[in-house]
Amino acid sequence: MRIDIVDNEVENMLDGSFQLRTDKVLERGWHTIPFVNLPSALEAEWLSNVIRSKMPTQCRAVYFEFDRPRSIEEIIPNRDTILNCFHRHSHEYLLIYNANLDFLIYKEQYNRYYIVAGDAKFLAGARPYSSSTHEIIFRQWMEDPIFSEPERLFMLRIWEKYGLPPVGASPRA
Repeated sequence: MRIDIVDNEVENMLDGSFQLRTDKVLERGWHTIPFVNLPSALEAEWLSNVIRSKMPTQCRAVYFEFDRPRSIEEIIPNRDTILNCFHRHSHEYLLIYNANLDFLIYKEQYNRYYIVAGDAKFLAGARPYSSSTHEIIFRQWMEDPIFSEPERLFMLRIWEKYGLPPVGASPRA
């Protein structure tokens, strides 16, 4: 698939608020997993391992601020470049994907969360532990007393939108 076609397809996966559109995710037969904050070194290693299992030697990173032009760079998918990419673009939206659009990693501009989208095998590699454990981790972070009630409600909506299996889908293991 030509990368310019993939770039347009990725662009269409965002709504007017620059959030990932669940209808477009479902059209691809994908599911999503939201993670809190930026990836840890361990999460970045899991991501790099599962990305490399798809055989890409490079991925595309698209980053932008609200109402600004997009910038694109090619990255080698390893733990350190993934971490550096997230940190270098911590003030921007970030999308990472390969030329075949086998997966999509989305980070929102304020670093409250990032989302991994892909098929069940990809998600199992990106998060090699159970859904129930992941929900506990997400909710513990969300319930931290440092957050205001509106922030907790915002993150609860993110969990409900991206962390639960879609209607009619089989529950995640």
